[in-house]
Amino acid sequence: MMHTYEASYKQTIIRPLLKKDIELMRIWRNNSILSRYLKPIGKITPEMQLKWFKNYIIDNNILFFSITNSTDGIVVGSLAIYGISNGIAEIGKIIIGDPLSHGKGLGYVSLVMAMQIGFEKLCIDYFTLNCHEDNVAALKSYLRAGFTEKCRHLFIKGGYEIEMSINKYEFQKRNTIINDIHIK
Repeated sequence: MMHTYEASYKQTIIRPLLKKDIELMRIWRNNSILSRYLKPIGKITPEMQLKWFKNYIIDNNILFFSITNSTDGIVVGSLAIYGISNGIAEIGKIIIGDPLSHGKGLGYVSLVMAMQIGFEKLCIDYFTLNCHEDNVAALKSYLRAGFTEKCRHLFIKGGYEIEMSINKYEFQKRNTIINDIHIK
């Protein structure tokens, strides 16, 4: 869905996904290393990506964010809130695509900013997610944010996906950086 939610924390900003961002997202999604823990969808063409974007902007059940650096505005990643229903939503589809941005905590910071938008602006009370057991960087971010494991199930590419969740109270108790997040 086209939205206007934005958040910032120190040098990191999440803002609405724009049409000008989708080619970069397509490149990242086609990168087998970056997408190895995402559900397989095959190679994405520019035409497929544009069609996806046109469908995305009219889908009221998903919000995509671009992750940028406030000093230069360069898009370094993306994430989404989706499956929004009755105060529950899923968060994920997180990719830090810029190799120079890996290992800097952007996944965690972006996750917390998006969830804070969800709690404050979308009346979400509870978030869920799925993460492949081998995705160590993502698991570290999710555990740091306070997510707890609920169960595991087989993943289509092998191994297991871990289903995790957190409620608003636990999230706010665990993530003191929310006091320094600015939401527009």
